[in-house]
Amino acid sequence: MIVNYNNEPKIQIADRLCKINSWMIAFVLMAEFIAIIINSLFHVLNILPFIFVSTVTISYISAFFAGFKFRININVLLIYLYSLFLFAISIFLNGAGTNITYLGDFLTYGLIGFLLLILPYNTRIILRVISCSAIGYLIFQSQILESISTNTASYGQINMFSSYAISTIIIASIIYLAFYTKRFHWFDIVVYLTNLSLLFLLLLQGSRGAVLELFVLLLIIWWKKAGNSDVRKVLFKKYLFLTGMLFTGFSVLINYEQILKIIYESLQSMGISISLINKSYSLISLQGSVFGVLNGRDTVFDNSLSMFGKSPIFGAGIGSFEDSFSTWPHNLILQLLCELGVLFSIPFLYFICRGIIAILQQWKFAKNKDEGIMLLFLFAYSIPKLMLSSYFWKEQSFWMFIIVTCSFIQYKKVL
Repeated sequence: MIVNYNNEPKIQIADRLCKINSWMIAFVLMAEFIAIIINSLFHVLNILPFIFVSTVTISYISAFFAGFKFRININVLLIYLYSLFLFAISIFLNGAGTNITYLGDFLTYGLIGFLLLILPYNTRIILRVISCSAIGYLIFQSQILESISTNTASYGQINMFSSYAISTIIIASIIYLAFYTKRFHWFDIVVYLTNLSLLFLLLLQGSRGAVLELFVLLLIIWWKKAGNSDVRKVLFKKYLFLTGMLFTGFSVLINYEQILKIIYESLQSMGISISLINKSYSLISLQGSVFGVLNGRDTVFDNSLSMFGKSPIFGAGIGSFEDSFSTWPHNLILQLLCELGVLFSIPFLYFICRGIIAILQQWKFAKNKDEGIMLLFLFAYSIPKLMLSSYFWKEQSFWMFIIVTCSFIQYKKVL
């Protein structure tokens, strides 16, 4: 065994670096939740840049003293250089505008994930740290609730930023429970009970997109667990499940207004208030159409498709939609198509699809189970959210999803 000048085995140094970097990645992924706690206690705003800089600094100081030799996946490097090329073209053709803001977001949120994920990490530690952060809610519950609560004329809820921050903790807890937990200690019971209280808070008062993330995650976990039994039984279960989902989804779509009205009135008669149901019912009632449930997104989607139709091959350029309509498309695929067109969207769509396939096929392209679980976490945290809100240039978990997906390609080249 090779020993360094301090007579400490190199394997121990590497293990320490892995643990430190795993903690730093966890802090970055739950940075919004940390920001909520700090803001509720000390009324400090915009703490995220400090968290990002601190985590990267600590990881790289540790890497320096560990003598870590950096190896960069060629696919990861190419996708980042390709993104910078697209920004350069957009700024050259359209001039400086929202594209400059998006470039700053990409360099901040995209680069942080890149810098941390090229260092060694342990998925189990990351998920454990994130799930245990729920203890912060247990300790400072009253201050946090006061900070994140908002009210409308017809219902109360927690704001969207806080909903997604909380869903991150719950997603990590569910995945850790599903794939890592084999026995419970007293601390595990406290952690899971606290996460359960956060789950109820999210279901009752959280935004609909955050609840959708949990629903998608549970479906994938069921799919993964069903694949551990006999092949014929697995195929039967999965096809039966898909058939049932399609039939149920079609039935609900046709009778959505009537079903929602029945659920809303039943809950009201029992004195139960669920923000997801209340908001959907209120929007439909106000707009008199099932499209009201989209909260104005139907108009945004129409504008996105219209912009895409004007330049379907090359797109209108990064940031062009927000320059024209003062908002973003609120959908990952529509934003890719209307900004980059079909041609320039291909690399992003390829890695997104490759990641999804890797998850559904029992991590066929994963180097190990831990990386597959990491991919599942990043997918559940980013993709459902980006299909309804936010934009991918500033979604850190999306870029980390792309990075991990790149490492799944079977025959990869490394610098």
